[in-house]
Amino acid sequence: GLFVLMAFLGLFRLGELLKLTRSDVPLPSDLLSSKQVCFVRIGQPKNRRISARREHVRLEDPMLIYLLELWLPRLSPTTRLFRMSYDNMRKYHNALVSFFGISTSDGVGLTPASHRGGGATWMFEQTGDLDLTRWRGRWAGPTSRTLEVYIQEVAAASVLPGLDVAHRQRVLSFAQAANDLWQELVNQLL
Repeated sequence: GLFVLMAFLGLFRLGELLKLTRSDVPLPSDLLSSKQVCFVRIGQPKNRRISARREHVRLEDPMLIYLLELWLPRLSPTTRLFRMSYDNMRKYHNALVSFFGISTSDGVGLTPASHRGGGATWMFEQTGDLDLTRWRGRWAGPTSRTLEVYIQEVAAASVLPGLDVAHRQRVLSFAQAANDLWQELVNQLL
């Protein structure tokens, strides 16, 4: 769950997210900052040969920052945040998506990489600012057109209208239980 949330809100590439260690995520409390913003360091970004050699991801969702503040101080600096292989992450992702009756096939459903494009589309819908979305997603130079393609494709490929009644009800039930699920996660971290 936290993996998907970070992928979506941070517009992460999955390989980058899987490689993160505790030291890559300086928390506001680590920096003695009152601003509830977290700048996650990406040491080896995908496009480092044609763009910046190091990048950062800005996380500013208050609920996500709160969860990170509860969880990360317990970890040593070299501990990977998500100790799973890409194949295991894909297996967990597919189980979650399938639970809601959504295909895991590229082009018709949701793949793990869908969270980056979905997050970019959501951010653009929230802000209306293509340049801010481009900056946050770290699309620059030769890759800058990728963002427009993501937004066009994701916005046109919503999977919710194609769900049957039972799965639509399952999605609604989980949406209605979001606050309770959130509180349960916080309780587990406390």
